[in-house]
Amino acid sequence: MPETNAKEILHACQQLFNKTKGKKITPSLQKLIASYRKKLTSTFSITDTESLIFSFVLLETFREREVSIDELVKHYGNDFSLVPEFNAALESLKEKKIFSLRPGSIKRRKEVGYRFTVNHRIVDALMKGDLSLIQVESHLVFYDMLQEVSSIIDMQDNDVITSCELIEELEDVLNSNRQFQQVDWLLKHSLTREEQTMFFIICCDTVAGNNVTDIDELLKKVFHLPYERLDYKRSIKDKTSKLLEKELITFDPNNYGYFEGVSLSENSQQNILFGDSQLLKKSFKPKLALLINHQTIVPCQLYYNPAENEQVQVLNDALEQKAYQELTAQLKKNGLGTGFTVLLHGAAGTGKTATVKEWARQTGRNILMVEVDKIKSAWVGESEKHLNDLFQEYKRACTFYEKHPILLFNEADAILGKRMQVKSSVDQMNNSIQNILLQQLEDFEGIFVATTNLAEHLDNAFDRRLLYKIEFKAPEKPVQQQIWSSFFPELEQEILRNIHDEAVLTGGQIMNVKRKLLVNNILRNQKTTRERLMIACREERSLNNNKHRSAIGFRG
Repeated sequence: MPETNAKEILHACQQLFNKTKGKKITPSLQKLIASYRKKLTSTFSITDTESLIFSFVLLETFREREVSIDELVKHYGNDFSLVPEFNAALESLKEKKIFSLRPGSIKRRKEVGYRFTVNHRIVDALMKGDLSLIQVESHLVFYDMLQEVSSIIDMQDNDVITSCELIEELEDVLNSNRQFQQVDWLLKHSLTREEQTMFFIICCDTVAGNNVTDIDELLKKVFHLPYERLDYKRSIKDKTSKLLEKELITFDPNNYGYFEGVSLSENSQQNILFGDSQLLKKSFKPKLALLINHQTIVPCQLYYNPAENEQVQVLNDALEQKAYQELTAQLKKNGLGTGFTVLLHGAAGTGKTATVKEWARQTGRNILMVEVDKIKSAWVGESEKHLNDLFQEYKRACTFYEKHPILLFNEADAILGKRMQVKSSVDQMNNSIQNILLQQLEDFEGIFVATTNLAEHLDNAFDRRLLYKIEFKAPEKPVQQQIWSSFFPELEQEILRNIHDEAVLTGGQIMNVKRKLLVNNILRNQKTTRERLMIACREERSLNNNKHRSAIGFRG
């Protein structure tokens, strides 16, 4: 590439844009812009006409806009005689991979044709001032090539590039790295560009620790049009896809009948990942749940009423690995379900979620925490699919970790409530989600915990499927005194006893009182007194004044 720097290219494009705006391309204008045009033609090996189009589209790309041919014609003096020449130039720039095609919606395509933008590599190189970044890199290590592939896939996920660009980018990377035995092996299978792209998406998922790739998500990345996705999905189900015919991928064995997930075949793993053990990262990355590693959970001293304490301790003992294995084996031997399904219900701040975290910390189990609202989708059928996918994700976690993790549905009121009479599509979706959850819990294997503040609204159908149901009540007087003493050891016991006589708060509320007073102590050097303690209690209680009035609050 000639010795031209990025600044000169950008200056030339700006001058070409300014000097041609609204003007027809006459001989005198061509003479005026010749020096600027030469910068582009020599740098990118393009024609004079292509340089004019490049300057216009580049500046529009910087403005995050795509360009159609009618906008080009308008810029150059509305001279429609240029349409054939511009069409040929646009096609040439696309073939040279200087431009990327943005098909947009079907309706838009019918009206104004395809839209164009400058290739993201060129834009990135000009913005960073380094034209060498335009070239596709030839790597020394296969793992580095795979990292670049993963980065390109991430760009498509974030809408930086289109499906078409993703396919072209990966093709360029493969062609520039044919020296690797793994690449040579794949290219010998004569796959289509789309199939090569799908194969490497599955590869990157495997390297990232996700051994199963969702077919629908895979097809969305590769095919822009819905009918193309449908056609290829049919070929997967019929096993006429080359990826299946050549045994490069296989169906997820845990969900074979649904044809929803695929994995790298053993043959592919041996030929692509052999000799590179570093490629298989020891990690599990859930897509639909938050992974909480038990090693990151901070120890927390919890206080329970006697009835709750007994049930909590039984479950804690049951989740110890040796006991858990013995119990599940005996349950299975007796023809009973092996799943531990638990409902923790009660007022907010009584320690439900904290209890689950303590179980996880003490028994060495990770948590897959689900926020129910994130499972729900505005699209028909998507919420139900998300929920099914979530349980498949949990099954993969059970095979990945030595100890079964805890699947925690936190604040699950919205999904455990009574089924409703269908009056809208939302009602239909909520009922469908509940039916799927009931079905999943029927034969569940593992540890499922749901927390809710509104157990009285629980659908009766869940009662049979939840093995343990623990109610967390407001702390009784002896327990609350223990909580007050643990948070305020510096205060006299008489003051703490008087506080309890006047205020009934949950452990979570007492913790908030402690935090607030500690902040005041640090910022304003205010020592904790009985008066400040009572004010903080009243402030904390005021937020929940309309809830749990009979159980938690200030005594009259």
